[in-house]
Amino acid sequence: MRVASLLLLLNWPLAGPAADFESLEERIERIRSDEGVPAYALVLVDRDGTRLSVTGGYADLATRRPVSPGTRFRIGSITKSMTGMALLMAEAAGELVLDDPVADLVSEPPFTNPWAATRPITVAQLLEHSAGFQDWVQDEWDLNEPLPLGKALSYRPASRTARWPPGRHSSYSNSGAGVAAWVFEQVTGQDFEERVNERIFVPLGMSTARFTPDADVRATLATGYDRDGVSVIPYWHVILRPAAAVSLEPGDMAPYLRLLINRGRHDDDRLLTPVQVERLEHPQTTLAARAGLSYGYGLGIYQWQRDGHSLFGHGGDGDGFLAHFGYSVESGRGYFVVINVFRHRPLRRLRAVAEEWVIAPLGEATRPAAWSGGADGALAVYAGRYRQATQRFGALPPTREIEVTAAGGGLTVVESHGRKRRLIPVAPPLFRRPDDSTATVVFARDADGRMCL
Repeated sequence: MRVASLLLLLNWPLAGPAADFESLEERIERIRSDEGVPAYALVLVDRDGTRLSVTGGYADLATRRPVSPGTRFRIGSITKSMTGMALLMAEAAGELVLDDPVADLVSEPPFTNPWAATRPITVAQLLEHSAGFQDWVQDEWDLNEPLPLGKALSYRPASRTARWPPGRHSSYSNSGAGVAAWVFEQVTGQDFEERVNERIFVPLGMSTARFTPDADVRATLATGYDRDGVSVIPYWHVILRPAAAVSLEPGDMAPYLRLLINRGRHDDDRLLTPVQVERLEHPQTTLAARAGLSYGYGLGIYQWQRDGHSLFGHGGDGDGFLAHFGYSVESGRGYFVVINVFRHRPLRRLRAVAEEWVIAPLGEATRPAAWSGGADGALAVYAGRYRQATQRFGALPPTREIEVTAAGGGLTVVESHGRKRRLIPVAPPLFRRPDDSTATVVFARDADGRMCL
């Protein structure tokens, strides 16, 4: 049985685009059925409003409760984009400076940094995952208590130890967003979640967005399911809520998307400047960024390519939920999609459909020609064997290696299992993969003189 709910197609003529949305909805529902997804929600927006908001399936399989526009979902690490936005707003208000060392803002930073004398950790590095932290240890993932930030950070402090010099590499760690939010609380004396509600949720009309499960959340939250699609995962508290705790009705993501697409403007109000939105989207604190690569993870939003077009956004895991949002600055379109099962393949398929719509007005991407000075001799400086420098989990040293060779006016990267990838010179040290339309790879020497990819 198909259970679906369709919301508004705003400002479209009855023919043409509406028919296209009917076809899109059928594709989405087919993916849900094929993949055994209990429920999904999809929101499509452009600069002017919501173009499609559709849900399908069951919010709870045991009771056969249909999903509806009023069903809440957990959005996981999409929360980090909101945390980064709130801290950018705090900087604009003169409350802190993101590039200041944390040790200059608080007397006892909740981390250990062996390079503190020469490479202090900054708030921006916490948000860009370039502080040198690995991710949470198992005890932090397993803790199921709604703790305030201070107590949460005292739970397993050893997990927040810089493993490599801060500001060198970006390696995803949930700790950074939580520490950054705690720094805000120490500097301002205000609860961070109250600040996000005051400066982001209320102005945007995101009335259902919550960091903690109050009675309304409990009553309307979809049930989350494990990989098999039937085993229930109960609500699990996130140890550092600014990293991944928000739940909301899907429609509440529409004004958030439009704020980013419209470069900080919400209807007649300006909440962010265009420069602030660009700072959210682009890294500045890593070795790669300092070498000229603007592609990567910014202050809570990252960039990727879809058929040669640049998209920005973030994904999220919440126990039993997977979500993703993305948008194109060029097309002025964006999407949010969420499912209530911890299985990545259906989310990838749903994203593909949504992203096709986002980039549809753009046509074929233009890819830059290879750098005219890309003779093999000029590129040989980048050839050699590279060893993995960071590791998100685990105590063992990373062991992955790749071989880079220069030939045919470009570089070839060969991984240990035999996979090959071609890199085309844009303007060395910047390179792109063949399908990319912008530089996505950079080579740079670190402070010790070693070449890094």
